[in-house]
Amino acid sequence: MALKEFWNGSVGPLLYDDEDTYEDGETLRGVRVDQILLDSAPSTAGEGLRQTATVTEDELEDAIAKKHTQNTDTALGAQSEDLDMNTHQVVALSVPDAAGEAIRQTEKITEVALEDAVDKKHASGSDDQDLSGFVEKVTGKSLVADTEIAKIHSSGGDTSLGAQSEDLNMNSHQVVSLSVPDAAGEAIRQTTKITEAALETVIDSGGGGQDIIDYRIETGKSVTIEAYQYLDIKLVEEYIIEGTGTLTINDNGFLNVGI
Repeated sequence: MALKEFWNGSVGPLLYDDEDTYEDGETLRGVRVDQILLDSAPSTAGEGLRQTATVTEDELEDAIAKKHTQNTDTALGAQSEDLDMNTHQVVALSVPDAAGEAIRQTEKITEVALEDAVDKKHASGSDDQDLSGFVEKVTGKSLVADTEIAKIHSSGGDTSLGAQSEDLNMNSHQVVSLSVPDAAGEAIRQTTKITEAALETVIDSGGGGQDIIDYRIETGKSVTIEAYQYLDIKLVEEYIIEGTGTLTINDNGFLNVGI
């Protein structure tokens, strides 16, 4: 038997045997009541704790179950705000394999290298430079496919062009060294006989062997019949040259005058 004593205010000591039991089998205690109402919060060691709105038996049991040594957490839940690293780092990251995961620094991936890449980024196809002197044209060693390397050439070095999708603006320049046209739709070359002025004269004078009705060379107008040109006209009022008008027939040009 082990006798214990307890006090009720200034009354005591009162004794009880802690090896005895109540009728329900519970071991005897100094005091056994349904509840004790504590008027003030505990202030010294050994005083009873009061239940509050947040300090309940369930909450205390939950806190005890979750207690652990600081800095030993091995997992964290979803964060509700930004994580302030206070100049420290997140280390020992795994290899990222999904969108939204942190990128690890490697020997190649550094903050400086990424900033340099961002500075140099530009739209595809916006490079305006001739790379023919800068790309090493060695089979299997270039940064692009060998078939693409073969297409690199200096500006102005094309010897053929594909079918054009719009008019070609020559910007006051000429298309030169044309071959002799031998099919419909090919360009006519200028020769010593075929000139722009000669063609305009033919058009003005109705050349090409067609009858010209009521034709006259009026005062101040000049008409030239070039070599191989045939002009067939009919007189108007018995003359074709009026006043100071002039008619010139070059080489084997031919004028046929009818009434």
